[in-house]
Amino acid sequence: MEQFIEKQLNESYNGKLNELFKKWQESYEENQRYLFCQDGLVVKNKDENSGYDINRKWDEAERKIMFIVKDCPNEWGYDARRLFVGYPDNEKSLKNAENVRKVKGRGVFFKNIANLLLLLKRIKVSLKNLPILTTIRQHK
Repeated sequence: MEQFIEKQLNESYNGKLNELFKKWQESYEENQRYLFCQDGLVVKNKDENSGYDINRKWDEAERKIMFIVKDCPNEWGYDARRLFVGYPDNEKSLKNAENVRKVKGRGVFFKNIANLLLLLKRIKVSLKNLPILTTIRQHK
């Protein structure tokens, strides 16, 4: 399964993000680089036989929703795209990933994000002309 996860983390949208992250991380002082957090399309806990690929799903989505909620409260960097799958050689991260999938532990935050995502996905009105989006477009 790890090979399938790595493929989703290194190709398409996430692959392009990796290039950007590398540049950003190199801009940090060397003794501060461990603090850098990577973010992007979160990989789901599915095996290769499922046929699920987060990059393809993002590309096919009618409404693309992205949350940028980054801070690094633990004072160490990590790859947030692994929140649901953890790291293969780190038992604590695997257990944390299981808790996140079950919305346990620090799950209130993830439960709120999941509810917000569901709302944004199901809302029937067009979001294209929201005042905040108009303001963002004007400042590009």
